[in-house]
Amino acid sequence: MESRRAVRVLFLEDDRGVGELLGAALRDEGIEVVGHEVETDRLVAAALATRPDVVVADVDLGATDALELPSMLGPEGPPILWWSGHADVYRERALRAGGQGFISKRDSVPRLTGAIRRVADGGET
Repeated sequence: MESRRAVRVLFLEDDRGVGELLGAALRDEGIEVVGHEVETDRLVAAALATRPDVVVADVDLGATDALELPSMLGPEGPPILWWSGHADVYRERALRAGGQGFISKRDSVPRLTGAIRRVADGGET
């Protein structure tokens, strides 16, 4: 049986507790977490340094405008999977800003990891 390469993920989440839980859950599902940042500027620098397969980015960061990420990362940057606890408010705005998909924080971990793998494989969610 062919071994599947681990997907490398960098994520943007301003709540450190949620970030720690997300990182642990993703690792348990075989996703390699290459970093967790709380601000867009730091995420861009980390993306250049770590070259993730996917960026999972919280849309609602308060003072920081995460919707600027697609332009900050540029066309050669990694694909973005947006996530938020307020899908009804942010889904359309986030997808218009750029990115390859959107998932709710209320979705299950297997659904999130499936979305990450689809985006890493060039698909959308």
